[in-house]
Amino acid sequence: MDRQELLEQIDKYLSGQLSAEEADQLDQVLNEMARAGRFPGIMPKGNKKELLKAQLFSEIRQRIKPGRKLQWIRWAAAAAILVFVSLGLGLLFKNEPVHFISLKTGTGERKKITLPDQSVVWMGPGTELSYAEKFLDHRKIVLKNGAAFFDVQSLPDHPFQVDIDSLTVDVLGTSFQITAYEEYQYWAVGVSSGKVQVRKYDQVLGIVTAENLLKINKEKYQVVSKSISNVDIESLVNNKINFEDMPLNDALVLLGKYYPVTFSSHERSEVRITGSLSANLKIGQVIRVLQELVPKDIKFTKLSEGQYLVE
Repeated sequence: MDRQELLEQIDKYLSGQLSAEEADQLDQVLNEMARAGRFPGIMPKGNKKELLKAQLFSEIRQRIKPGRKLQWIRWAAAAAILVFVSLGLGLLFKNEPVHFISLKTGTGERKKITLPDQSVVWMGPGTELSYAEKFLDHRKIVLKNGAAFFDVQSLPDHPFQVDIDSLTVDVLGTSFQITAYEEYQYWAVGVSSGKVQVRKYDQVLGIVTAENLLKINKEKYQVVSKSISNVDIESLVNNKINFEDMPLNDALVLLGKYYPVTFSSHERSEVRITGSLSANLKIGQVIRVLQELVPKDIKFTKLSEGQYLVE
């Protein structure tokens, strides 16, 4: 993405005219700036630095509008770009355009893809990810939503990364699954073989080894680690729907990814279930199995085609 295109996209975003694809690209650029903690130019000194600071905050105040969802640091980065350009200090971005490949799966859809480096990704239903067209230059996947299992080719000189919101999973050569459905209150990283590092920017949250699972709370970044079998980690590869000590409400969300079905239920955070089902089962069969997994005082009632009451 060159300088002019970047500036045009920022202006379009602030005026609410940015397309979904352009918003994804801009979000990735600003995320990179925030993660790297770098300014798009050379920081001046003395009076010029104070002038820049004053203009920067003035730009932020003018540009930020109520109801925007971007984090403050992204707004600061966007405003900083505009200020640096106006001062003629230049940008660190190359003039070569960066093209992204975006992939999505719908309800009940699963997809297996082979990346340019011959790594393989199994995408679960309701999953969205993207990566640069020139993938071998920088092996990075952005997992925006959903669940995916990765079997990564080992290329020590070209580290493999997966970005999930504010987290980064660093890999050399391994197989692992990431669960990052936006409805969940946590992210989960389970390793089948090898080892990965999970970090929030430069803060390492944990090292995950084979047959272990790391859960990270989205709000407080609290980390919980536990042992888990490869059968559970490789559920996407084996076409299984796994509930590993999963809150009932999260299990219902997961079923909504595999089947065109909705559930009306009261919050029952204390109810957790464990089990494994074939993703080829029909929803009626799944409901009958779930009824056996939950306490006897919980009932599934079919209201209409694709709608169930859980009480």
